[in-house]
Amino acid sequence: MIAYRILEAVEREETNIAVTDLWVDGKLEISPDAIGRGFFQIRFARDRLVLYAGQYVGLIPLNSHVAINVKPKTTIPNLLRLIGRSDAKIHALSFFPVEYQPVPFRPLILLEPIASALLEQLRRIDIIGLQKQYELHVSHEPPIRGRILFGESLARFGTRGLNHRATFSYFDLTPDLLPNRVLRSAVQFLLQQFRLVGDPPVRMMRELVTYRDLFSSQRIREAWPHELPGAKIAASRIPNPGYQEAVKLALLILEGRGVQLPPGSGSVKLPSFLLDMAAVFESYVRESLKKTLQPAFNVVDGNREGARPLYDEKGVPLATPDVLVCAGKDVRLICDVKYKLNPTREDVNQILAYALRYSAPKTLLICLSPSPVARLELLGTVSGIELNRYDFPLSAVDLSQEEARISEAVRNLCAAPSARDAGKTQAE
Repeated sequence: MIAYRILEAVEREETNIAVTDLWVDGKLEISPDAIGRGFFQIRFARDRLVLYAGQYVGLIPLNSHVAINVKPKTTIPNLLRLIGRSDAKIHALSFFPVEYQPVPFRPLILLEPIASALLEQLRRIDIIGLQKQYELHVSHEPPIRGRILFGESLARFGTRGLNHRATFSYFDLTPDLLPNRVLRSAVQFLLQQFRLVGDPPVRMMRELVTYRDLFSSQRIREAWPHELPGAKIAASRIPNPGYQEAVKLALLILEGRGVQLPPGSGSVKLPSFLLDMAAVFESYVRESLKKTLQPAFNVVDGNREGARPLYDEKGVPLATPDVLVCAGKDVRLICDVKYKLNPTREDVNQILAYALRYSAPKTLLICLSPSPVARLELLGTVSGIELNRYDFPLSAVDLSQEEARISEAVRNLCAAPSARDAGKTQAE
């Protein structure tokens, strides 16, 4: 693996890089993937390159020798817990493998990219062919082949007058090796896991079935749990490094382990995983509220099943608030999750428009907290609609406590009478 020079950057911020840092063999080298996929916006400023990092955080190669480590705006002590509660997609750079440290816990969000990495390795193995080796077999069933074992034959058949029978040994070339059995077991395990998810990726499922059938046609058995510890040693005897990496990854899958993010020195090679932190934060908040508020309140994704036409007369565009908190059919609270320290006027206008569309009495803008302390604030009331703000501290050490705090705040907002309700009571 190439030793990359790692430069640091922060998402949604500019970073200055000397042009000479990207000078390779007498010319400026910048990977088209870094620009074409929208990871960075680049402009020149004299002898320097100004990079504006986009929405993804993670390790991104700029060329064949330099990579940028884009960090989140805020320090997140427990990133695995954050993505473990999120159903946002991970973007994997298949062309840029990096090393990860295994961890005991694998968030569901990592299942698909890890499965994709295993399939990529299986495609390479399919090209070169499955590893096979000669195994010694001893048999006394016809037809006779290989070398006759005269002593064993005499002891077994000679005393019974069966001179036409013999014990013999022979070598058979077989792919039913422990590394291949581990690969088959990992494929079968992934098929079972994706079926449990409920919305499996169709193309990935088809390819997994293809490889399962391939292993089956080659009479490769599944590995027993007690065989797994010996699989690494068996794989190390295979001269192909790609085969060894595939077996390591298959073992990671079968053992239910994940990898530590961000990447670093480790024993598992995978594509560089990039996170859209805005999408991860939004999904994390929504899933946390679902887990703690239901069934007392129904938490709905306004981007999907909770979306409605914004206008009475037209079907498009749609109103898509991030979170709807409902009591029965009534929308009690509309939440928009903003991965920023302060909401803009546009954010305020948008959530108020959502409140009007859903006839919701209260709204909540959930932003990042500049400190490790959560804060709930009533910003004001607009025509009877309460506009609240909650600062969520992603930098807190114990995110489970913060999940409980925001859930309690949302529960109290939904349970307390709104300014609109108070106005109705006075009118009556």
